[in-house]
Amino acid sequence: MAIDVAALKAKLDKMNNQGKGKGNFPSHLWKPDYGTYTVRIVPWPDDMEAPERPFVERWFYYGLGGRMVASNLGDPDPVRELRDLLFADRTPDNLELAKKLRPKMRAFVPIIVRDDDNKTEVKIWSIGQGVYKQLLGYLIDTDWGDITDIEKGRDLTVKITDSGKKFPDGTVIRDVNATCKPNPTPLFEDQDDLKVALEGIPDLDEIYPRCSYEKLSDALDRFVDGGVSGRSVTRGGATSARSQEAAAPAPKTASLEDEFDSLLNG
Repeated sequence: MAIDVAALKAKLDKMNNQGKGKGNFPSHLWKPDYGTYTVRIVPWPDDMEAPERPFVERWFYYGLGGRMVASNLGDPDPVRELRDLLFADRTPDNLELAKKLRPKMRAFVPIIVRDDDNKTEVKIWSIGQGVYKQLLGYLIDTDWGDITDIEKGRDLTVKITDSGKKFPDGTVIRDVNATCKPNPTPLFEDQDDLKVALEGIPDLDEIYPRCSYEKLSDALDRFVDGGVSGRSVTRGGATSARSQEAAAPAPKTASLEDEFDSLLNG
């Protein structure tokens, strides 16, 4: 039998690019354009620590870098420690800086995108609070049942549109709306397809691993050394005013949420 060079090349390309997508973002993440899509939530593996199933929450220190994931609640965290000290001091400058160090929450859920050519490939959908609330509303409403159930769940219609609004920096605000389809359906009719999908759920901890204390501490040092808003900070808890001439320009906080969506979704 002759070797299928084209097929082998495609496999090699896939292996070389595994975990990366547009803009160096993980290819496992769903990065939809404007349009209407049909998706289905896939249950996380049983060994996935997700008490808030079917969602898994991660908290990101956006100001320190998009991939800076906060430690588990209760674990040592240098950013949380400094933030607590700044809030305790209660001076206006320290309160402003402490707010910049607050993490932003994203919820993640595995999905099958019915519109994709590869019908068994599971993607991770990063959702903001608006869609999160919509989906939670369905899940707690007994009239809908468990929309994530493999046999009797429901597909979702996800519509992404231009809201016609922009942030002050010119970034377009996207509207994302998720609604349940009325009829329950199985995730897959074919059990082989179901098996492939369930075994191919990406590992969120590999995509967004929680940062170690040392990694967060290094990032925090760089953040502090940058003279955020014209201040230097002593990690022991005290702050001192820095010359206004050295002040760094304040970020456009009004557009941070949209920039964060772009950072994660490409």
